[in-house]
Amino acid sequence: MVPSFLELDGHEGYAQKYEGDGLIAFFLAVNEYMTATYIVADCAIVMKLLIDEVLNSLLRARNYRALRYRIGIDSGETQIVSLGADNIKSTPDVPNLLGYTANLAAKICRACRPDQVLMGETVYRSLHVTRKKHFKEERLPVQKWNFLDATTNKIYPLFALSTTRALGSLTEKDLARTG
Repeated sequence: MVPSFLELDGHEGYAQKYEGDGLIAFFLAVNEYMTATYIVADCAIVMKLLIDEVLNSLLRARNYRALRYRIGIDSGETQIVSLGADNIKSTPDVPNLLGYTANLAAKICRACRPDQVLMGETVYRSLHVTRKKHFKEERLPVQKWNFLDATTNKIYPLFALSTTRALGSLTEKDLARTG
């Protein structure tokens, strides 16, 4: 397991399942102050910093290629269910995420460029201003992103993490939370 995925635990996240070399995770709303959207955005930022500053530095120092990643985020209600029917390829003990939000987050992830964090407007709107300033609207060609918002009937806006430099480097506390 890639050490940055351990960051999920420090942010109340759960690894739902692994897809090839990818990971599907979910986060629960903890309380009104610390919403799941804030937690998942913060986790994505720390994961990006860990991969860019720690893992890739170590890999390059050993003449390995850098780790590439894509992080797609959205927020909303999702059902956690066990699919265990004989005709469905699933492990009964492993829950699956179903619903609009899980589907949308997967589509957002597919729209990412390598080494990019993209989030939907729902998450962006709920971020504190100190986090919003690190994201900018990402306008993709319609061939790459044409998902319509059900309420506005317009293209659902996406926001990309534009920089982590202003956030500073990882602190000892950040590194300690990764295990």
